[in-house]
Order: sequence, then C-alpha cells, then structure tokens
Amino acid sequence: MTVPPPTVVFTHRKSAWEHRHLLFALAGRDIRARYRQSFLGIYWAVLNPLLQTLVFWLVFSRFLRMSSGTVPFVVLYFSGVIFWNFFTTAITGAMGSVATQMYLLEKHRFPAVILPLASVLARGMDLAVSAGIFGLLLAWFAMPVPVTALVILPLLLIGLSATIGISLLTAALNTLYRDVAQLVGLAFTLGFFLTPVVYDTEAVPAGYRTWLLLNPVATVIHGVRIALFRGELPSLADTWPGALASVVLLAIGWMAFRRLQSTFTEVL
Repeated sequence: MTVPPPTVVFTHRKSAWEHRHLLFALAGRDIRARYRQSFLGIYWAVLNPLLQTLVFWLVFSRFLRMSSGTVPFVVLYFSGVIFWNFFTTAITGAMGSVATQMYLLEKHRFPAVILPLASVLARGMDLAVSAGIFGLLLAWFAMPVPVTALVILPLLLIGLSATIGISLLTAALNTLYRDVAQLVGLAFTLGFFLTPVVYDTEAVPAGYRTWLLLNPVATVIHGVRIALFRGELPSLADTWPGALASVVLLAIGWMAFRRLQSTFTEVL
C-alpha cells in the first residue's frame, strides 16, 4: 500500500469520506492479497457460489425432491447464495480487520473505521462478479429481466447497511474478546436456516414470515426474487421490517465502534 506523504496530516476527526482514497487503496490491497499465490485467483469468486449452488441443487432438488415452482432450481438457489455469501464473507473479513492491522493505526493517523469498511468494500467485488454470473444464468434459461429489477438497488442498500453495522460491531468487539469469532460463526450457521437461501419465502407460514423478514438479508433475497421472477414490486409490509432492522444495526454498529475505538491501541 502506498503510504501518504508526510505533508498529509491524518486526524480521527476527518470522516471516512475524506479518506476515500485510502479506503479504496486498502480495499484493493485486500483483493490482491486474497488471490495472490492462488492457482485459480479471481476465478474463486465465480466457482464458490457455483459449487455451492450445485450442492444445493443435488441435495434439495434431486435427493429431497423440493419444488422451486416455475423458477429453475439453479437460478433460485444462486439468487440466494450470492447475497448470503457477501453478507457472511464481508463480516468475517471486517471482524479481524482492526485486530490484524493495528500497526497501520499506530504508524499513520486515520479513522480506524476505514479498516472494516475497506474489508466490506473488497467483498463487493465478489458480489459484482457473482451478479454477472447470475445475469448469464438468467440469459441461459431465457428468463427476461423486468423493469421491476430496478428495485434491486435500494434493496441492496438494506443489505449493505446491515452488513456494515454488524461488521463495525464485530470488528470493535473482536479487539476486546477473541471468542467473538466463534459466536459469529455459530450465528452464521443458525442464520443460514433463518434466511431463504435454499427455500422460497412463500413456503414459510404467514404468521412467521414477518419475523423471518426482520432479517435484512432475507428481505433482500425475498425482494430480489419477487422483482425478478414475478415482475412485481415487493410489498411495503414485506420490506419495512428488514429495512428498519438494517438501520438499527447500522446505528448500533457505528456507535459501538466510535465508543470503543479509543481502547483499540490499549488492548492490542
């Protein structure tokens, strides 16, 4: 990473936006480091979701004979896998970003929040690659993209807000308690079954659906499927629980990080 010239004074009072050049530099370094000395390199961003989708197709479609309605199994599963993978890998990467890069904060004064944000941004590249593959799958199965697909952009903001909030919270707590990683791993295992990755939200009884959609990732996946596969806009009743939860998570994560960041150098 290029070190800023000494004439540039970094202060914690400056916002992350004012340090966006450093944010992009750290995100780029994260991407390069992740695929350096890798045989397949960037192609892992393509293979991971495809292999997961293949396994889900074999287990749930061929072995358990679950129905996907009028949507091809591969398309249905892939539409869930790409968002779940972004959510989990972004949080996992951001969680250790402060603890493993404290030397950067000691050498150069800049907002510590840049570190987890850069990790999330780096995972956005994998999401973009997966989205491209998803587009190819839609073309392969001759599935048209309706105009309602435009609603995917605001839906992504819901998922991104929740991801950033949890990333900030876990990154801060991980500097104090190293068993946070174990708890997050357990939460991901449980959360996978509470997120409609391999099943359709409509299969959930109506009485439980609102509770399920409090999960922002579930809101994103459900909304994307409604917009793409039905050509309809997701209802406000289905969207507001996840949107509200994402705002709350973002606020909690941001406040917790700001409160704890003064202890980072002392603890580490």
